[in-house]
Amino acid sequence: MNKTSIALGAVLAGAGFVVASTASGQADAHQRFTVVAKAPRNSLLAHPCAQCIDFSQPDGAHIGGTEYDSGAITSHGKVVGHFALVSIGVSPFTQARPGELQLTASMKLPGGQLVGQGLEEPPLDGGVLAITGGTGRYAHARGTVRYTDHANGDTTLHIDLVD
Repeated sequence: MNKTSIALGAVLAGAGFVVASTASGQADAHQRFTVVAKAPRNSLLAHPCAQCIDFSQPDGAHIGGTEYDSGAITSHGKVVGHFALVSIGVSPFTQARPGELQLTASMKLPGGQLVGQGLEEPPLDGGVLAITGGTGRYAHARGTVRYTDHANGDTTLHIDLVD
């Protein structure tokens, strides 16, 4: 385990995170922890207006709706950070079935920020994002965020960082 992994584990543990570290055969180290993105404090859903659409394939496709959310991140009931999420409809939504969403999430956690991106496929109740970077202690972060949405608006985030 490298110094960054040890420091990251100490920061997360100090913030009340459940941290499990394992090292595999080589110099790879994993940092796993779970946090909860609370139901958004702020939310805006915007749909393209009919006069604003120049082209649609298929005709009348309902894509491009964008939702902006932000709120608190907690661990064991204690606020440890906050998040911002942008969700964009990228495949048609119908009355029978929701479309696919492109997600970009930023999470401010103790010691820095993490950024995740990916697609959420129907039924739109969870999935996996790729961690594409970060700042501070997460400056070279890579890994995944596996998330599960709950009926109360909260989302459980299982974060797996790979050095």
